[in-house]
Amino acid sequence: MTGVRAGGTWPLWTRDEQRTRARATYAEGMYARRRRRYLALMTVALVLFVSAWAFVRLWSVPAAVGMCVVAMVIPPAAAIVGNRREPDDRWWDEGD
Repeated sequence: MTGVRAGGTWPLWTRDEQRTRARATYAEGMYARRRRRYLALMTVALVLFVSAWAFVRLWSVPAAVGMCVVAMVIPPAAAIVGNRREPDDRWWDEGD
């Protein structure tokens, strides 16, 4: 349905259409937040790894290795943080 009811003026939506639109808007915002967090953590990991072997190794190899170890731990943490549900996430109505 395009949002116009017979005999009505635009926009008149049924209750089901309103719920569908609200869920879509909510889900887009929720997934956008998750993607931003994941991207930020993965960017930090990439910067640590590249900078460790690009120029930090010239001053201190142990520091470069330490940076790589930290960069190695970040991707699993990014996956956990990116998929974590927030208190305001509606998880009970995902199957509807």
